[in-house]
Amino acid sequence: MPPNSSAEFNLPEFPWNDSVESVAQHLKVDPGQGLDKYKARRRRKDFGSNRIRIARPASAWTVLANQFKSLIIVILSAASLLAFAFGKILEGTSIGGAILINTLMGFFVELRAVRSVESLRRLTRQTATLLREGTTRKTDAAGIVPGDVILLEAGDIVPADLRLIEANRLRLDQSSLTGESEPAAKGTDPVPKEASLSQRGCMAYRGTAVTDGSGAGIAVATGSDTELGILAKQTSETKNGLTTLEKRLARLGHRLIWATLIMSALLTVMAIARGKDLLGVVETIIALFVAAIPEGLPIVATVALARGMWRMAGKNAIVRRLDAVETLGAVTVICTDKTGTLTRNRIRLNRLLLPSGGELKEVGFDDGSGKDAALDGLMEEALRVGVLCSNASLDPDVAGEEDSSTGDPLELALLRAGQSRGLKREELLETYPEVTERAFDPEKKMMATCHQAEEGFFWAVKGAPEAVLQVCGKSASRNGEKDLGGATREEWKKTADELAEKGVRILALARKKAENPEEEDPYHDLVF
Repeated sequence: MPPNSSAEFNLPEFPWNDSVESVAQHLKVDPGQGLDKYKARRRRKDFGSNRIRIARPASAWTVLANQFKSLIIVILSAASLLAFAFGKILEGTSIGGAILINTLMGFFVELRAVRSVESLRRLTRQTATLLREGTTRKTDAAGIVPGDVILLEAGDIVPADLRLIEANRLRLDQSSLTGESEPAAKGTDPVPKEASLSQRGCMAYRGTAVTDGSGAGIAVATGSDTELGILAKQTSETKNGLTTLEKRLARLGHRLIWATLIMSALLTVMAIARGKDLLGVVETIIALFVAAIPEGLPIVATVALARGMWRMAGKNAIVRRLDAVETLGAVTVICTDKTGTLTRNRIRLNRLLLPSGGELKEVGFDDGSGKDAALDGLMEEALRVGVLCSNASLDPDVAGEEDSSTGDPLELALLRAGQSRGLKREELLETYPEVTERAFDPEKKMMATCHQAEEGFFWAVKGAPEAVLQVCGKSASRNGEKDLGGATREEWKKTADELAEKGVRILALARKKAENPEEEDPYHDLVF
């Protein structure tokens, strides 16, 4: 770990055992404001980039040398040299040509793959939301330094090792570090110094994923000093084993060598016993080696693997080592997370289903039917609830591929829909300031925020349709509030099920007046 050259702060040795105040004091940071740019710049100079050090990329000479590690290639090279040594130019040239073709093909294919992987690594950039000088900003995670205050939302990847200072029903997937099958609940209370990594409930480690809730933490380790960085270093020191193809070719090479040596020994003994010329015996042994070793085998294997690599490259999958294609070809089951891998993880509000005179009324957002004047009031109320009950933040300046908005994609969809109807979250919060929040509860399947209005407080609630309907006593309509009877509730559930069968993601909205926001249960007697 780099020394503190400026001696302006001290890294806590066991941050999980210290209180939030103690950690903040050690790192000389105000959790409510974050670091200033001067401190951040000095610490970046001391600690370097928040990147995990990886092994140096293989050079062209290393890739070339790897082509000669096959035992069969070694045997063929020895046979070619012997052939030249005894004047067998044609045999030596033929064997040398086979070796050259195999070497060049393997070299250029693997070198291209190595360089492609290096290019992808340079393009890969993780972003993080951090607090500096009292301002929240989304930036490259490589710029994080010890003492930075990082904000976490569901779907985020933790960019550094953090001592949590805030946790709202925060749960993290730590399986990459601890092997836990279920997300771990997080808090801010310190734990004993000797607690294992999986027991450190007040810590969030780099590379783990936020599955639920929200929170914030102070960076206590960055780059290769993180737990993930230490693990990466240990992994890089582990030698790679041979692939199945390499093992089989090595086994074949050993068998051919022993078989040829035994046959050569027998021929030599027989030739000497019969008084044959020694030079003739050597020529016969060379011919035997050349005949026994299949010169075309390495070429055939290389061509087959190269073809597999090129086919995968055509599908946008890059394989770094040629022999790995054979290993991948033996795979029968692949488990993958489709969100972020096969999809862009972006959601758009397609329609609102609103009660109108006791009947369901569909308001579209794609075809402009949402402009129906008779439903504007109810639609605005529903959108206002969805926009207020959120932790997301829209980028006011940038959109499209470079959009740096933060938060859950579903919440961002609601914010964009509200903004299209003139309901901007920042402006709504000025009119209806947020008093408190109940983060999303995976058991209750709902989230709630409480806001202050001129006539008092009110709760804005969103969640799974079946969960929200269960706690609603009334239903809003343009004709006023009505009792939500069992038949109407079942009709809504049936509609939700029908939409779910079509692959639509569904969200229910509700609200109610609040008397004592800090103590009362927001999920009771709601207006749907």
